[in-house]
Amino acid sequence: MKTPAVLLTAEKIRTCLIAKDRLNDTIIRLRLGIPETGYDYYAGQYLTLYNNQGVGRTYCLSSLPGLDDFLELQISLTPHGALTSWIYGELKAGDQVRISPASGDCFYLPGNNRQPIMLIGTGIALAALYGILRDALIKNKHKGDIRLFHQTHSPDEYYLIQELMALQAKYPNFSYTHFIHCKNPVNIDVSARSTSEMAFGTIGQLSHWQLFLCGDPSVIKEVKQDAFLLGAKEKNIFEMPFTLPGE
Repeated sequence: MKTPAVLLTAEKIRTCLIAKDRLNDTIIRLRLGIPETGYDYYAGQYLTLYNNQGVGRTYCLSSLPGLDDFLELQISLTPHGALTSWIYGELKAGDQVRISPASGDCFYLPGNNRQPIMLIGTGIALAALYGILRDALIKNKHKGDIRLFHQTHSPDEYYLIQELMALQAKYPNFSYTHFIHCKNPVNIDVSARSTSEMAFGTIGQLSHWQLFLCGDPSVIKEVKQDAFLLGAKEKNIFEMPFTLPGE
């Protein structure tokens, strides 16, 4: 998901930065205060964060409303990004910032507590999936099978591994797989299998599964097409394409 680097005129809500820390060498985590007027959102939705010049970029929400007393954004370092130098440089805890209301329809909604769920994402799209996963497992006690597949281009893009492994150990209905994909791998740690093959390889039929697809639009398109061939229903597929990583 990417918005143009222009001065945006959508509603701007004042809040402040509570904390800023690195999740790895290329990904930073921002935790923002809940605005005094309140803030309605679902984990997995996105907001626009504005710099001091009013330039905005969209980032996904990984925090859980009602459980977390902050808004969490996970942001990848993108060369020449409109907000990169501000976020990674001058922005510091205690600074006032402005954000937009939350948007997007790729989020967990309670209903069928035992419906199996597949979460598939690339790169920084894990930010949205991590929020959706925690919403299902922790907040809503989802009992159905939940599988998360995180595809990257290099080990540098891996993050939240310890947190996800801890969730896998605690919740027997959850499994987590991360992998590097390359069409012509030269490294034994790199998979030539497509994202669909990794995710659907042990499943014969997807008609009862709910799918959350986030990240590279070409990967989402391919996975969605393969899912339909396995019987997935349009109403059970939620997607959020990222044309570029958040910057």
